[in-house]
Amino acid sequence: ETKWPVPQIDSDRCHGCGLCATACPHNALTVHAGKAVVTRPQACCYDGCCEQICPEQAITRPFHLSSPH
Repeated sequence: ETKWPVPQIDSDRCHGCGLCATACPHNALTVHAGKAVVTRPQACCYDGCCEQICPEQAITRPFHLSSPH
């Protein structure tokens, strides 16, 4: 499990078009078995390119709040 946020992909909505993988400037996403997958979470810059380009709205970036402690 990663210690940083990564985009969440709804596999029921994802059609595997690959637009998100193409848009990702750090190659954090790939299409595997017809679905988008975050294969390199450590490379994800969490900037939202994938979320914005997805025509099926299958990608979301959940907010993560960290404690000041």
